[in-house]
Amino acid sequence: MYFNSKLLIAFLIALIASSTFAFVNGPCTGHRGVCMNKYECNRFMNSGITVEGKCPSDPETIKCCVIKLNLYLSEGICLPVTECDFSVNQPLNGYCPGDSSVKLCVRRVDRTGRQDRNGCIVQSIGRMGMCRSVSDCRQMGGTSYAGFCSGSNDIQCCVTN
Repeated sequence: MYFNSKLLIAFLIALIASSTFAFVNGPCTGHRGVCMNKYECNRFMNSGITVEGKCPSDPETIKCCVIKLNLYLSEGICLPVTECDFSVNQPLNGYCPGDSSVKLCVRRVDRTGRQDRNGCIVQSIGRMGMCRSVSDCRQMGGTSYAGFCSGSNDIQCCVTN
């Protein structure tokens, strides 16, 4: 039996190129949302909406899932964390279906609901704050929470009463 390796390689490349799959819990194509099982999307807090044709070549049960939630004076959308713009948004755990790579991407806002790049949310206590130095926060009578703000370790989410 004669085996032509060049022919096999060409066939495999053509096969891979013709089947562009979006992957489960990955971004939708041309739409903000997450490719996931349509039944899981529709069941989630009765707020999931599926969009057809945005997860190309995937099985019939995988659809683009759009879930929007209002949280802490701001609207968020479930997205793969890689699609959440950290300069103006904060990804939050536990609000979206899917694996740990899917987060609720919430616009950073101040306490009045205006967009603010310095806004932060301490999810564990359900409170909003502002990114401030630890010493400034202490002077304001606030409590500092690490890990919610960009910058040096001294810049933390300051939550005041």
